[in-house]
Amino acid sequence: LGVTFSGPGTQPGPLPPRQNRATTCMDWRYHQALLAKRNLADPIRVDSANPDDSMSQLAVVMLALFGQMERIYSLERAAHARAVAMSKGRRIGRPSVVDPTKLAYADHLRNAGHTIPDIVSKTGITKSSLYRILPPRRADPAPSADE
Repeated sequence: LGVTFSGPGTQPGPLPPRQNRATTCMDWRYHQALLAKRNLADPIRVDSANPDDSMSQLAVVMLALFGQMERIYSLERAAHARAVAMSKGRRIGRPSVVDPTKLAYADHLRNAGHTIPDIVSKTGITKSSLYRILPPRRADPAPSADE
């Protein structure tokens, strides 16, 4: 059959004594069939040096699949943890570094018509934080042509 295996458990027991030529041939075929059987404990031969080898291509695809599955499971676990934390009333993400009183003062100044640079100089909150935290200013209606 062209397949040979060596190692413990791969050699069958001794052949029964010969009775005639037909049984000897059948015994030899049985013996060869036992040697050719494979099970899940046998190693799969993968030649990773040959990119055209179908087993090496399969191995790469399987590793990519497992990596993608782990990434998906990781995202699902993180989303579940966030949902549980939010349902328990915990805040998600990094804590805010902006003092709530300064933020209220900045909102008051913004509603009073001050510009962002004025609010930055009076509160000490950075410009990028103000743009991120404060709601955008409502656009004033354009004056009509009659006025």
